[in-house]
Amino acid sequence: MRLENGQIQVEVSKRGAELQVLSKQGGPNRLWQVDEHYWNRVAPLLFPIVGKLKNDCSQVSEGTIQLRQHGFARDCDFNIRYQSADQVILTLVDNVQTRQGFPFSFELEVEYKLQFDRLMVQYRVINTGNGHLPFSIGAHPGFALEGPLEEHQLVFGEPLTAERYLIENGLYTGDSSPCLNQQKELSLKTGDFQQDAIVFKNSGISSVRLEHNSGPLVEMQLPSADDFPYWGFWTKPGAPFFCLEPWAGLADSVGSSGSFFEKEGIRVLKPNERQSFSYSLKPF
Repeated sequence: MRLENGQIQVEVSKRGAELQVLSKQGGPNRLWQVDEHYWNRVAPLLFPIVGKLKNDCSQVSEGTIQLRQHGFARDCDFNIRYQSADQVILTLVDNVQTRQGFPFSFELEVEYKLQFDRLMVQYRVINTGNGHLPFSIGAHPGFALEGPLEEHQLVFGEPLTAERYLIENGLYTGDSSPCLNQQKELSLKTGDFQQDAIVFKNSGISSVRLEHNSGPLVEMQLPSADDFPYWGFWTKPGAPFFCLEPWAGLADSVGSSGSFFEKEGIRVLKPNERQSFSYSLKPF
């Protein structure tokens, strides 16, 4: 599906409701293109978990949840609820396959809408069942680099002080290390990603821009930092992409209790309750 409004153009796949192309009119695609040698995704949607479960499973009253890293939404075919020249709404509803590892009723809506020079993105999660719905959700877009990683930096909307939460084998160790000290800019270095992503918790980030030394590439903004209190910044050493990842949820820690409802960052909806999560992207 292709959206355009004279200022930007976008392409979206029904598979995973995944964003495939994001460009300023007449400009380059700021999303990277899949190279199986590095990564087989472009901009996956993370639902109903972000990151890994300890031993790939967790416990709820209905039994054991079994989910692979980042959940199943990225591998599901969504239905189109609405489409116009500059907007599309896609939906995913629980089914026999999703209930095998995640025994909950839900509806997930993904809306892409062009607004002037920005792509507005909104996720809406609705509890369509009779019990509580626990979940996490997040974005994982990968953007094309222009040369070595060291020629790039992140620029935040305001000075930040933040610690990096450390990961081992996909799980948080409980340790952290200083990363930002009242800084608006973070220079990117390959060595910083040898041990997985740079992850911040409750940093209040509402705006971040990925820049090359020659100028900005893409900017991500949140209408509310509360929508996505956790952030991941990730690449693979030597890969030609970099990911900006706002999350409502986290992977398990090595000391996780094994209870899904006790997961850090988990959201819980009552029957018929819904929650929205929004961000925007501006390509340069």
